[in-house]
This record gives sequence, structure tokens and C-alpha cells, in this order.
Amino acid sequence: MAYQTRCPECQAKLTLDDTPAADEAIECPKCGNQFTGGSAKGKAPRDEPEKKLKKKDKPKDKKPKNEKGGTNPVKIRKTKKKKSNPIILYLMAAGALVILGAIGGIGYLLFGRVGKMDEMMSHVPGDFNLIRGMNVGLISKYPGYLKELEPQFNREVSDVASALASAAGEQNGMDFVDYAIAAKKKQGGVAGQLFIIRTRVAIDAKAIGAKLGAESNADGTPYWRASGRGLMANAIVFSPNNRLLIVVPAGGQQDTVFRASLAGPKAKENTMAGKYGDAGKKICSGHIWTLVNASGDLQNYVKTMGEAIKKDFPPLGNQMINSKYFGTWVTFGTYIKVGAAIDCDTKDTASNIATHLSDGPMGRGDDSEIPNESKKVMTFSGSKVFKETFLANIVYTYSGSCAFLQSKMPFSKSQEMLRIFNNPTMGESG
Repeated sequence: MAYQTRCPECQAKLTLDDTPAADEAIECPKCGNQFTGGSAKGKAPRDEPEKKLKKKDKPKDKKPKNEKGGTNPVKIRKTKKKKSNPIILYLMAAGALVILGAIGGIGYLLFGRVGKMDEMMSHVPGDFNLIRGMNVGLISKYPGYLKELEPQFNREVSDVASALASAAGEQNGMDFVDYAIAAKKKQGGVAGQLFIIRTRVAIDAKAIGAKLGAESNADGTPYWRASGRGLMANAIVFSPNNRLLIVVPAGGQQDTVFRASLAGPKAKENTMAGKYGDAGKKICSGHIWTLVNASGDLQNYVKTMGEAIKKDFPPLGNQMINSKYFGTWVTFGTYIKVGAAIDCDTKDTASNIATHLSDGPMGRGDDSEIPNESKKVMTFSGSKVFKETFLANIVYTYSGSCAFLQSKMPFSKSQEMLRIFNNPTMGESG
């Protein structure tokens, strides 16, 4: 029967095949200490450990004498070490590798992989000041909302998407597109323009390009000079990966825009992805959105609105006078959600604006009142729907240095608000 004891030196638990004799020597496999079976039954208390003796000071063990007066050789008995099951060890190692791989994969998804929006906006030069986005693929999952996409998609975006879809062998431009971005640099007119199309499935860019026009090369990247009509006439088309097609129309510093868009991911700080901050990220989270960069022909776009409301809402108005980014968005789902945001100089400023608006005359739900000066800007504020839908569910809050308002309403009562927040002409006139 197995016998268990402890090493009096290191307190390690030891297992023997059977009970040792009182004078039988035992060696601890952990610390190497040797002790007799008799001493194994007791151990020194933990709170009063015996002082270790130096090797030269250790008393010599008296060996038992035999009948002839000599000594018997002492047989040192070693304890058995528990053997590990190799199959269990293998499974444990394999499980650890799976867990580490999963952790690594999650880390990559959260921190390593470039997000879809960040990827697309890294191809928009940072000096562009009017950018629109459409999450076509997601909105298409709600057939009842497709009509709300048409004001944005059926303008210039539709011509570009249709030409690319045709070159890819697709019949419908909207079915070909997963996401679309239309961007302009308005400075003395249109000084630059580009379209970014993210396709629903992976594409063969070479095959599409061959049907568009002649191929050339820039810094090792192939591009095609389209021979189509309208915006596609003499447009430059290139593909950074198997899901993106970027179109730079002729005119408006075409070559400069093309080079900046091509180099964007390697110089992110010079692109909208590196500049639009918390406000831009919030605005671009919508399903249809418009982002205004207060520069060029639009440098006074946000400032003018701020001047008009600063008497009634000082924190908001004063910040808008100096805001760099402003935008609106629409999100589709069980309810229609609409919102507007500005960037602020600090997180505290954004928080203060949200608090001020929540505690002010427009933060009282159905009982909200629009001050007279602000009515000049909010020309729609007198409608019944505005009060009963928009103001009844409005929320003022912030995210980082972005201050924003958001409201929700049933689709049946959303048309008036959609004309404001899903306005395809917003920003076209400074």
C-alpha cells in the first residue's frame, strides 16, 4: 500500500510504495535532502524552521552495526515521481495554442486590421472639404428604405457605379456597390473630385480595367484611363485591393488628386482618415452622411450657423465659429435616426455643450421652445412633426471631442427630417 510523507527540509509531499523502516534512508527528489523513515513521521514547525547546518558542522549519522561489529551499508530509497500522461500534455499544449491563436486573432480584428471606413477615407486627400458616404449594401437589406438612398446615389455616384458595374459584367450599379463615397475639393469651384466604390464581392481589377481603357503604371500600381462618357470620360481608375475601385475624374487637378489618393495609406496623416477626428468618425458611422471640412469655399459654412445661434446657445455657437468639421447623418432600422455633429477644441468643451443643450429650452421634449433668433436658422422649427417627433426624442451628448445631437422617429413621420438630414445639395453652395 502506498505510503505518503513529507520531506522535513522542503515540506514536499512524497509517495512511497510502502511504509519505510525506521532506519531506512529516503532521498527527497525535490531538494535532495536525505532523511530516515523514522524522522519522516514528524517535521519541524513552519513558523520555527531549524537552522541549516553547514556541511562541515553536520553530525555524522551513526550507522547500525552488524553481528561482527561492522556496519551495514545503508540503502538509500528514492521516492517515485508521478509520471505525466503524454496524451494529456499534448492536448493541453494544443489547447493552449488554439487559445493563443484566438487571442491573437481577436487582437488583430480589434487593433491590427484597418476598418472599412478608415481604409476608404485614407484615399481621400485631407484638403477635400465636402464628402458624402452611402452604405449601399446595408440599406439594400431594408427594401423600404432604398428610395431614401436615391437622392444621394442617383446623382454623380450612379454614373460612376454603373460604368464600373458594366465593366465588371454586372447589370445594376447599385447591386454592384457595397459602399460609395463621393468627395470634392471646393476651392474656387471644384478643384478636385474623386469617387470610392467598395464592391460587394472581390473583383478582378485587371479585367475591369481592361474594359475601361488603356493601362498605365504609377509607382508600381497599375491604373486605367477610362474612355467612357460624362464623369468617366478620361477619368483615372485604380484599385488598391480586390474590393476597392477609385475614380478620379478629368479636370480639377486630376493628377495631383490621383497621386495624393494613391499615396494616402502610406501618409495617413495627410488624408481625411488622419484628420477628421472624433466628429468625422461619428458622422461617418451613419448609413447616409455628409461631412463638411470648413476650408476653401466652405470655410465659413459652419461659422455662419454659429454666428446665427450664439446669442441663444453661447457654448454651441461660439464653438461652431471655430469648428473645423460639421456633418449630418441618417441611420435606418426599426426607427429612422438622424443626427448632426461638430468637432470641439477639447473633450470638456464637447461635454459642456451637451450639458448646456440638455438643460436649455430645446431639451424639454414636447415642451421645448426654439428661441426667436435660432428660428431664423431652423426654418422648419414651427412644424408639428418637428416638435412631436424630432424634439420629443432628441438627445444631446458627446463622444471624445465631438458634440452631437441625435433623434429617432418612425419612418412614417420621418420625411420632413429626412429632407434636412439627407440633403444631397448640402454644402454644394458655400
